[in-house]
Amino acid sequence: PPPPPPPPPPTPPTMPPTPPPTPPPMRPAALPFDCNAGFSNWAAGWSAPKKAWCCAHGGKGCAPPPTASLPFDCMAGFNNWKAGWSMPKKVWCCAHQSKGCEAAQKPAPAPSSSCLIWGDPHINTFDHSYANFYGEGIKWLVKTGEVHIQARYKATPFTNGLAATNAVAVGGAFLQGHVLKVGPMENGQITW
Repeated sequence: PPPPPPPPPPTPPTMPPTPPPTPPPMRPAALPFDCNAGFSNWAAGWSAPKKAWCCAHGGKGCAPPPTASLPFDCMAGFNNWKAGWSMPKKVWCCAHQSKGCEAAQKPAPAPSSSCLIWGDPHINTFDHSYANFYGEGIKWLVKTGEVHIQARYKATPFTNGLAATNAVAVGGAFLQGHVLKVGPMENGQITW
């Protein structure tokens, strides 16, 4: 009889497949600015882009709103207002500070109020409410018979697609048909 066939070679042990390498842990995307670095001297030490980014994203480094100057100093020349003041100064000082009014011209006191608008925009309203708007568009800020103020809001690279104040237009009867338009600092125009 022929010899029995040789036994088959041993089968190597089966190993599980090697898994793909584990990717390194994901780090959060780096922020363009560290709004805590140098905050104690932000006004003088930060660049304009850092101020804009930190104001829009962290509420830090926001410039205070400009203080509006009055068109007339109603104390200057008050002792001789009848002969020395121009008609526009008489009208304004009478209406706003009850100075320089003829007896029949004196207006009834009106309640005063103020509003504050800054950033993208944040608004403290005339009736003491608070609002934030982040969408693009043109909105009325003030609309009375005497005063018209509108603002345009547009998305910027600094606000990640959220809208920020892009331009403001002021007009109405108190400007006698003129309109003051103020645009962004980078490329805006101030026109009258």
